[in-house]
Amino acid sequence: MAQEGRVAAALQAAESLAKAAVALAAREHAQAGGEELTQLMRAVAMRLDAAASPAGATLQAEMDVTSRALEGLVGSSQRTEALLTKGIAALQQVAEGLGDVRGLLLERLPERAPPSRTLPAVAVGQRVRVRNDVEEPAFGWGAAKSGMIGTVCSVSEADGTCLIDFPGLSKLWRSKLDEVEVVVPDQIVNYSDGCVEKEDTAKEVQREGEEEEGKEEDVASRIAVLVQQLGPGSSAGVQQAAASSLRHMANFQSQSKTLIAAAGAIPVLVKLLDEVTDTSVQEQAAITLSSLAHENAEHQAAIAAAGAIPALVQLLQGSKNAQEAAADALYRLARDHAQNQTAIAAAGAIPALVKLLHDSKNAQLEAACALGSLARHHAQNQTAIAAAGAIPAVVKLLEPGTYDIVGDFPMHIAETLDALAAGHAENQTAMVAAGAIPAMVVLLHDSECAQEDAANVLYSLARHHAQNQTAITAAGAIPHLVQLLGSNCRVVVWEHVAEALHALATGHAQNQTAISAAIAAAGTIPALVKLLQDQNTDDEAQGAAARALGSLARHHAQYQTAIADAGAIPALVELLWSECGEDVWAAKTLNDLAAGHAENQTAIAAAGAIPILVEMHDHDAEDAQEAAAAALYSLADGHAQNQAAIAAAKKQYEEGDE
Repeated sequence: MAQEGRVAAALQAAESLAKAAVALAAREHAQAGGEELTQLMRAVAMRLDAAASPAGATLQAEMDVTSRALEGLVGSSQRTEALLTKGIAALQQVAEGLGDVRGLLLERLPERAPPSRTLPAVAVGQRVRVRNDVEEPAFGWGAAKSGMIGTVCSVSEADGTCLIDFPGLSKLWRSKLDEVEVVVPDQIVNYSDGCVEKEDTAKEVQREGEEEEGKEEDVASRIAVLVQQLGPGSSAGVQQAAASSLRHMANFQSQSKTLIAAAGAIPVLVKLLDEVTDTSVQEQAAITLSSLAHENAEHQAAIAAAGAIPALVQLLQGSKNAQEAAADALYRLARDHAQNQTAIAAAGAIPALVKLLHDSKNAQLEAACALGSLARHHAQNQTAIAAAGAIPAVVKLLEPGTYDIVGDFPMHIAETLDALAAGHAENQTAMVAAGAIPAMVVLLHDSECAQEDAANVLYSLARHHAQNQTAITAAGAIPHLVQLLGSNCRVVVWEHVAEALHALATGHAQNQTAISAAIAAAGTIPALVKLLQDQNTDDEAQGAAARALGSLARHHAQYQTAIADAGAIPALVELLWSECGEDVWAAKTLNDLAAGHAENQTAIAAAGAIPILVEMHDHDAEDAQEAAAAALYSLADGHAQNQAAIAAAKKQYEEGDE
């Protein structure tokens, strides 16, 4: 037993060492020996696995093999040398029976390993649950419960969080990565509202729909059974379970949404909203319709045509859970669908949703999201929602201590404020009067998603509104925005922060001076240019850096000059060769740098951009054609030498095609 214990300890410790070294090797891949290091470390782990088997060689022999293998790795990666040396010493001590290897490695590894913690192997699409030893999650339980199993929708390694779709919850749930664990299929018995429960016929179909992508005809036949179970001949319990199963199939199987609609489920589900008195059935029908409508314009139209909108508006007067489900369904039906936005407002949803803003936290969240969906790009609804008293109520939801119960509450509220403010001067003024600006400045210190949305709101408030531009600056937003622009946050945040700074600076001399001083002090422009120049930076990050620089440069001669002086132009021209879509952003940023700036026009041409842009103009993708045409126009405008160079490049390109 003592021997087995030592083997187990050695295996566990070596696995930790192998994972740490492999992770470092992946980051050091550009250095010589990185790939070899990864392969050898995996081989070491396999040797140790063999050592734990009764049929394996003796512990001493295996430790000797391991030590020699590790010694051969030393020096193959400069950053891992110290780690591996300590690992060898630790493993040799195990072989001699001197102490607990796991404790030794856990004590020593952090001295070299960059991460402050080891995150669980959580990835998008995996099924996860909150670990049993987590009594209170960092962002609170909200509507989630211990034991629920959901699917990971997004992962942010920068702040160590993920968003999870739990069955029965209408909104994604936010968690720390180290608070959840991956659930393997064999551990999943079944779901009802996300919890393990006894199976019945409808729920067994649900489990099958989640765990495997069957043949289309098999899925269709299962869906047909479920749609039949929704009918009036079934009990309320069977109807509820069948609706829940359809909802899960729609969420977890790509082809199922189309098959569910084709099986005639939509009118049957709408009838459940109208004709069934059991609120649990109504609630589940609304949630299922919401899933079918999600990002599917055809289903949004079909659900509305079946008469769901008046029924859902009526359900806003129902039980607490029914209200939340109805609000979420209206949110999905209205999203990016102008006809439904108008129909939902006409059905009287706006006053009912505003009333829910004063209800429970979950109801407030669902109502705010629905109102934001109704307001987005719809001026009439923006006005009606404000007239119903929504703006002060929505801003009030961001008061300190209000949103600590639901994980991504502030992010969704900020999205709603952005939808209400965008392009609507009266709402912009009303929002500032209600205290939105200080709330947005606070959110700039929240999660990355909240930072992104706060920047969007500040952009919408500042755009073409001099009074708000001044108020945002007075609230201290500029230093925080500039700090984010140079930070290690998600690349999409840079773009929105840069847009906000651009809106604050446009036509406002005082803000231009303040932003310039903050950017100079923070070294933001050189940092973004460095990302463009770094060959190890992925295309997405380079594209985001290009977008941020373009937003700063647009119509601002001072930034055009500063960005060019920092060396951005050759890097942007190099990015024109990208095959991942970032060539479009490079062309747009070159356009921003060239517009009305003679020195940059000359420098961009000298860097070799013109022949590439001429070729892009003949690209199949419309956005690439438009970006190239705009850049060529700005390069040629008032610049005779560039005009001649563009004509020559076009002629050469056409002759090459012949």
